[in-house]
Amino acid sequence: MFSLEKRKALSKNSSAKIAWTNGDIRSTDDISTTMYWYIILMSWFGLFYPFKNYKDGQNEKQLTKTKLPQHRKTAMHFGFCFSLALLLGMNSVRAIVGIFVGDFLDETRNFKLVHFTWVTLCFFNSASLFYVSYKPEGLRAFYHQWNKSRESAFTHFRITTKTRTTKFKVTSYIIIAFILLTFNVVSVGTIMFAGLGSASDSFSIVFSAPFIPTTTVKGCIYFTIIIDDIAWIFPVIFFLLICSILNDDMETYNKFISQQTKDRNGKIGKDITQLRLVHLELCKTISRLDSSFSWLLFTWFVLNIANGCFIAFVLLNSSYDIFGTTMLVFWLIVSCVYIGATSISAAILHEKVIKHR
Repeated sequence: MFSLEKRKALSKNSSAKIAWTNGDIRSTDDISTTMYWYIILMSWFGLFYPFKNYKDGQNEKQLTKTKLPQHRKTAMHFGFCFSLALLLGMNSVRAIVGIFVGDFLDETRNFKLVHFTWVTLCFFNSASLFYVSYKPEGLRAFYHQWNKSRESAFTHFRITTKTRTTKFKVTSYIIIAFILLTFNVVSVGTIMFAGLGSASDSFSIVFSAPFIPTTTVKGCIYFTIIIDDIAWIFPVIFFLLICSILNDDMETYNKFISQQTKDRNGKIGKDITQLRLVHLELCKTISRLDSSFSWLLFTWFVLNIANGCFIAFVLLNSSYDIFGTTMLVFWLIVSCVYIGATSISAAILHEKVIKHR
């Protein structure tokens, strides 16, 4: 009885005000609360500052409460942005040095051209990630409207949610992100420092170019690779997760509204009209999310195409053992999968939004 009353009380107040609360996270269908651990995990890595207040014009509304102290959140976000800035600087230096001083490695002109293009794309790629991570206003507005929409739909109208499915997806995506991150970090570290013969030598030259692959240079490059992996794997998978959950929400909305309209013989009541307006606002908000992720996904898309071309170039113009060839082919496949997953998820969500506006 007590738990039922507690659930009703939480449901009544499960707006954006209690998103990511420290309380019983199972007692509300608030989307930010459902995705609590993914958001907290990203904030621990310093990605996407876990904002506390949402600015609506001149008014400031409380949006989130997290377990992390304010000074720790600030330090982590600053550290992450500083790491991205360092990554930007190193990529720009690698590109510039590759133009003017690249001859001391005695590489072919084709290799230097392909390598310069790849590093330059890495630079713009890091710049877009830095911008999105440092200025998450679009993400704030998106969560605010998403919570508002869910409050009306799932609390007031008692629409059946897919909470278990959502939590399963969150857990699955976190596991996938960690597997990819661990594999990339371990595989690159093994190749660069384990001394596996021709594969290690070739990879060290490719990753360190245009610098001579000394231990110090390889250590710095390896550090930037770790930063880049963390910075990319989590936001991209996070975007795919959001698209997947939004897709479920849109389906739930549309089925409910269609059924209500059918039961009322085509007449929509005042409450349903209000829900429909909130639904339309959510569609507009998805466009706002696009504005935050558009450049991020565009540079991600282009960079992975460049990665594929670069890996194919290295495969065709170098000789590797089975291990080195397997690693290159695997990275090539992963780049293609990333491109396909982001493109398909975004396209499906766009189609549903346009269809039901």
